[in-house]
Parts: sequence; C-alpha cells; structure tokens
Amino acid sequence: MKLFRRIKKLRTKLLIIFTFQVFLLLGIALLVSFFLARSSSRKNLQMLNQQLKTLADSDFQDIFDEIDRAYLSIVASSNFSELYNARSDSTPLEIYELYYDVDNLLTAPLASSRYIHSINYLTPDNKILISSIAGELSMERDFSVEESPEWFWLHTRLLNTVGSLSETYIPPHQELYYQRTSSSANRTVVSVVRKTASFDTGYKNRGLLYFNVELSDFVSLTDSLNLYPDMETVILTDTGRVIHDSSGSITEQTGNISLLRECTSEQPITLDGKKYMAVPVTMKDPGWSICSLIPWSVYTADIRDYTVYSLVLGMLVFIAGFIMTWIMSARISAPAEELSRTMKSVRSGNIRQHASVISSDEIGELSATFNTMLDRINLLIEQEYQLKVEQQDAQMKALQAQINPHFLYNILQSIASIASLNHLPEISVMANSLGKMMRYSIKTEENTTTLDDELIHVAHYLEIQKIRFKNQLDYSIDSCEAYGRYPLLKLTLQPLVENAVMHGFTGDHQKLFIYIHVYQEGTYLVIEISDDGAGMTEDVLAKVRRSLSDSSTGFYSDSQQSIGLANVYTRLKLCYQHQAVLDVDSEPDVGTVISLKLPFYFNHQGDKEHDPDNFM
Repeated sequence: MKLFRRIKKLRTKLLIIFTFQVFLLLGIALLVSFFLARSSSRKNLQMLNQQLKTLADSDFQDIFDEIDRAYLSIVASSNFSELYNARSDSTPLEIYELYYDVDNLLTAPLASSRYIHSINYLTPDNKILISSIAGELSMERDFSVEESPEWFWLHTRLLNTVGSLSETYIPPHQELYYQRTSSSANRTVVSVVRKTASFDTGYKNRGLLYFNVELSDFVSLTDSLNLYPDMETVILTDTGRVIHDSSGSITEQTGNISLLRECTSEQPITLDGKKYMAVPVTMKDPGWSICSLIPWSVYTADIRDYTVYSLVLGMLVFIAGFIMTWIMSARISAPAEELSRTMKSVRSGNIRQHASVISSDEIGELSATFNTMLDRINLLIEQEYQLKVEQQDAQMKALQAQINPHFLYNILQSIASIASLNHLPEISVMANSLGKMMRYSIKTEENTTTLDDELIHVAHYLEIQKIRFKNQLDYSIDSCEAYGRYPLLKLTLQPLVENAVMHGFTGDHQKLFIYIHVYQEGTYLVIEISDDGAGMTEDVLAKVRRSLSDSSTGFYSDSQQSIGLANVYTRLKLCYQHQAVLDVDSEPDVGTVISLKLPFYFNHQGDKEHDPDNFM
C-alpha cells in the first residue's frame, strides 16, 4: 500500500514517465544497432560470396580449363595411337620408341602447365602404367591394378565398368608415379580421371588419363578468403566427395556432408553441435561446391558489440536524466503537493479554508479555481438536495404508473367473471383475453420472453378479433414443442399478426384465414405468418419493402394507421446484430406472407447459444 501511495505522487509519476521514455528510446536504439550490425554482417557475407564466386568462376575454373587443354592436346595428338597400342610384351626397340613418343606427348602439357603436377596413363588392357612428372618419365610394364593402392583400382574399375561414366574425381591421396613406393617422395594430390576417346579412336575408350593437381594449390586459393577469423572452408565434388576440409574434422561425419550438400544459400547450419553461418557457391563446371563456414559467435560479434555499446551509452543517459528529472520534478510538484494537502483537509470536513496560491502557472490557476469551487460547495449541496427530492417524486409517480395497469387488469378480470355468471361467453372471453394481454404487456422487468409465451399472447389477440369479426376470421398456429423455449423479444409477433388482420379485410375480401407456421431452415428459426386476404399490388409491396429498410417509418398503410412493423424489424436487427431477416411477399387477391428468420446459434444475452438441442 505504501508503494501504491508513492506511485500516486506527482514526483513519482514524473520519474516513471521519464524512465519509460528512456527505456523506449533505449529499445529503439538497440533495434537500430541490431539492424545496423545485421546490415554490416550481410555486407560482409555478400563480399565473401562475391569472393567465392570469383574463386569458383576464375581461379578454380583455370585449373579445370588447364586440364581440358592438356587432355585435348594428348587425345588429339598423332602419337596418341602409339600410346594406347602399347603392349607389355613389346621388344626393347618398340619400348624405346614408345618411351620417346610418350615423353613428348605427356611432358609437353606439363611444361606449359601451372597447376597440373603429374600425369598418369593406363593402357586399355590395364597392364602398362606411364607416369610423367616435372620432365621425368617412368613406364611400368606388367602393371597390376589389383596390387595398386585402393583408391587407384577402385576408380579404375568404376570407369571401366560404367560405360556412361567418362570422368571421375579422386579425393586427396599420395600421387602415383615411378616412386610411388616411397611416400616421402610423393605429393598429396587431387586427381581428375578421364576416359580417352577421339574421332580417330571411333570414340572408344583407349585407356585412362590421370591428371594430378597438388592439394596445396586448392588450399592456397581458399586461404585467400580471410574475411572472418576461424573461418573454415570445405570443397566437395558434385557427388559429395571431400576434396578439402580446412578443419580436418567437419566432414568426418557423413551427416555433415549431406547437410553441406543441401545448403544452397547463405543460412545458419549446425555441424557436430556447433553453429555456423554457411556461405556456399557452386562451380558451373565441373559442379563442385565451395562452402565457407563462419562460426556463429564470430558472425554475430558485431551485433553483440553494437548492443553492448548501446546499453552502456543508454545507462549513462538514464543516470544523468534521472538526476535531472528528480531535481525538476521537485520544483514542479511542490505547488501541487501544497494544493493536495489543502484538498485533504477539505475532504476531512473543513470546507471554509482556501488553498495558498504560490505560483502563477497552471498549478496556481488550479489553486485559484479550487478556491472558487469551495465558495460554491454550499450552493451545490442545496442543489443536490433538491435533485434528490425531485428524484423521489419521480419514483413515486413511476410506482403510481405501474399501479394503474394492475388496477385495469383486476377490473377486466371482474368483468370476465360477471359475464361468465350471466352467461355472456363472448364478453367473458374478450375480457379474459384482454386481461391476459395486459398482464403480459406490463411485465417490464424483462425485455425477452419465449416463443411459446409470445404465441399464447398472439392467440389471445386473435380470439378477441374472432369475436369482433364473428365468423369472418379464423386462424391456425403450427409450431413444434422443441422451439417453445426459443428466446424472443416481447411483442414481436403481435404487430405482424395485427397488420395481417387490418390489411386482410379490404375490398371484396370479407373473410380471412391466418396461418402461423414455425419451422427450422438451416441455422435459422423461421416464423411465417400468411393470410388469404386482399394482398398488395407491386407498387404497394415495393413501398412496404422500402419502409423496412428505413427505420424511421412503420408498416405501409393507405390510411396511415401504421402498426410499427419497421419498428419491430429495427429492434430485431439491433438485438441480433443485423442477422435477423424480415421479408414480405404478397400477391393481389391471393394473400400476404411475412417471413421472420432468426439465427439459431446467436447469443445476445451471454447465456447458452440458441442451439435447437438446448430446447428439446
């Protein structure tokens, strides 16, 4: 309670308002900082993406363009036939000539090459392996593929058995040439293996060419991407084989390779429980992908820094502003606090004192106004007393107005009893029906009734009219017991039936039958009142329908004796929020049909919805 009373103080409110404003501005500053930091991060990603595209479309593409040129120079050479026709059982002279031709054929591409480190050629019978590296040439006759390293014979078998496959890529391995038994002399390379086929060979495979590029060449190109610290780079072939993994561990899990292959745009990715921002780029040819992985903590570092700076600055602004607000609020609230003390004294009963006017600002004007108010309090008290007296008088008159209808009801009941004793049934029925109608109407404590009560009220009215018109009027009411409890506004149906009686007896129609039918149509309860009276012409019907759309008029009548059909419709629309439908159809010399549709499931009083199951 003490805290609540302090919050009601003007000075405390000023501090709260200032604090709210500061936190609002601080929140806006944080949002701006966040978007600025994110924009900076996006620019860095775009820069990295552009570098990756340059790397893929230019530097890496140079490697494969160089391999294409070397491949074409070998396959298109006139000495190539010497290469694929070589046999392991050739004579020494044939071997010497082959060695000379191959030296020119394989060494020439290497001399002009920047990236190709060595070339291997395996004859179609898989029995001769020729290797060339840096001007050195070696030839192994009686070569055994089965005894070669696993990576070699696996890819050799793959290309020899799959006819539709013309090229494959071998992940990093020790290069295979004449010193392959000495691992210290061999380099770690990535091999591009192609079948040899040309026009001269009838496009038949004439052996396999292995173009070996040092892994360090790929690594040196990717190392140039250094926009972020601790950034990792992964190079994958189009089939998902790992060419390079700068971390050495990310691609050890097969699931991580699948996630990297599915990554086609900049997006967060989690590998081995560690979150990265992935930036992938795919080469057009041969379809390899390069994916840079930025640790999430590194990627979001700018956002964190901006946020910390904004928080520190915001706290400094808050502290300085709080001190200034405290001083200013004390000066502003002093006159208000003095006025508040005077008001408390007046509230305790001392209404003859006046507030001290110690300033000329709004608080001073308020104090002066308060003094004027004190001078008028006695007059206001007298006026309030007079108002209470008048209000009590109005209540007495209202009670008297209720007594009069009850008096009339009792008189009508007495008339009905006397008529019954004197064998005057018509007067007894009319007095009894009119009394029940009056009793139904004076129940003012509720505005709604049930459909059964409303139909009983209508029946009393029609009984009186039957006596009035003798044998010229008859009626029938057809309603299911299940609809009897449906809530309905009081005096809804009687005006509709009254209009049917008044407008049915016109012209040559001296008899009238009124049929009231209640039934369900979808989600609506339909109350249909039809008669076989005079009906209406098209012009009159149009006026009636226009009157329904204008709540300021009642039901159309040539004699201007409106019963208020539009009034009823307006009440229903207000009650059911324009979901009630009232339609009038008529034909001259045939009769008139008034259809009232009310929603079954509409709840306008907070009780259960008007579900038909609730009335069963």
